[in-house]
Amino acid sequence: MLAFGRFVIIGVLSVTALSACQTTESSPEKMASLDCTSAPLPEFEIMPPPANTPEDIARFSGEWKGKWGGSLCSRLAIVEVSPDGTATGYYAWGKTNNFDAGFSEIESKIADGELKFGSRRKFTFNFENGSNDVLSGKAVAADTGSVDRISMVREKRKI
Repeated sequence: MLAFGRFVIIGVLSVTALSACQTTESSPEKMASLDCTSAPLPEFEIMPPPANTPEDIARFSGEWKGKWGGSLCSRLAIVEVSPDGTATGYYAWGKTNNFDAGFSEIESKIADGELKFGSRRKFTFNFENGSNDVLSGKAVAADTGSVDRISMVREKRKI
């Protein structure tokens, strides 16, 4: 895994242009058909959570996709979770006029029903209305307090 600090630099660049965006409401069915291949993820394998992992932690495991402000594709892959809430994976973003598409490795802690990562731009994800297939996300800029929002749907992987 890359050092967490390297993610923060890339993550801040990846969402700086989003400060004025708001999430566009969309149904999980419509979100499932999103083509977010413009937000590239590396090759990876989702590891099944250990049997003793609490359900409120284990359900974050998987691949997620959505669009910040209805336009910028992003993907989140939580490839491993531990019973203590430690989570590792990848965050990817698509290309815009301001920056190229890319991804970064992340390390996170899941606590109180939330997955959090980042420092200058704090990302928080939790489940919408008790669903196991839709995540609500927000990114808050530490310096300005600006908030960006996203809804992400669980990616159905082809085997």
